[in-house]
Amino acid sequence: MKLETISKNLLYSFNSEAELIKAIIQISENFTTNRAKLETYLKEEKFVSAYSVFYLSTNLKKLTACMDKIKLSLDLFSDYEFFDIGAGPGTFSLALLAENSDLKISSFETADLMNTQALKFVRAIYPNANYTQYDRLNNVPSKEAKRFGIFGHSANEMSEDTILNIITKLDLDEVLFIEPGTKEFFRKSLCLRDKLLKKFNMNYPCLSANSCAMSDDPTNWCHQYLSIKQDHDVERLTQLARKDRRSLPITLHHYSKNEIKSKSEESRIVRKYSETKFSFEYQVCQTHDDENKLNDLQLLKRPYSKKELKVLQLMLSGDSFEYNLEKSLENGKERGKIIGFS
Repeated sequence: MKLETISKNLLYSFNSEAELIKAIIQISENFTTNRAKLETYLKEEKFVSAYSVFYLSTNLKKLTACMDKIKLSLDLFSDYEFFDIGAGPGTFSLALLAENSDLKISSFETADLMNTQALKFVRAIYPNANYTQYDRLNNVPSKEAKRFGIFGHSANEMSEDTILNIITKLDLDEVLFIEPGTKEFFRKSLCLRDKLLKKFNMNYPCLSANSCAMSDDPTNWCHQYLSIKQDHDVERLTQLARKDRRSLPITLHHYSKNEIKSKSEESRIVRKYSETKFSFEYQVCQTHDDENKLNDLQLLKRPYSKKELKVLQLMLSGDSFEYNLEKSLENGKERGKIIGFS
């Protein structure tokens, strides 16, 4: 979707690019340093429109990147009803429609102006879409098909009880959290994880349903990274707004009521340490003896081809692989060699 298409369908017409950039920066500051004014942007068409230009345009590719990250295809869910929860201006509704315009999509959003803006986008860009908006859970009809719910940067603004109530009321079969990669949300996600695992299986990022290896360390947290190539016009916009939207830290969790294939042989990258002349260095999460454990891993560059080294250089937190142990090093570090490349 072109930035021009988004700009043509805003609730508010900006007089200049400078006015737009100023509004985007003000919203961004409210998200990071002035959260007391966070909700004020929901009450003015100008700020809802500025939010839409920046966050809709930069997040549209995020859904595809997330599905690729967790190795999940939307084709598997073509007969599901999708719920875009905390939908804002329809970011993930539009991302879903961009993937498959025949999907049945329902959005849940309580802010009136956001709903108005989202509806304007959908009617203009996907006029034949099977798209319904709800601003109250009680208005949602009884379930007729399996449901896939997406929390797109919305669960971080909700209480745990509210999140769980939405999941229960909608009777979701799949739950995808795409949330900020912060310590604060990770701590919230641990509490959600304990409760959701009573009814769901966890597909990503945990390799097993055992206790999180970081649950007892309040200073530590697990998050993932996406690398997204933005279109030129969007990239220019991010530069003007002084915001990097190519390397995106996120907390990406996927729960499913379907049976999950065991991944106990894999190791998930939690952190990438500085690359050396001779090796790649990672902290990985693994499952050993029914426990999730953190381990420092060294992969020497010498055994790999140039193509394989490029794959290793592009790996980010949240990616996984299998490896054979070659040597135990000091300070508990291991040296290994990856088994195959995807």
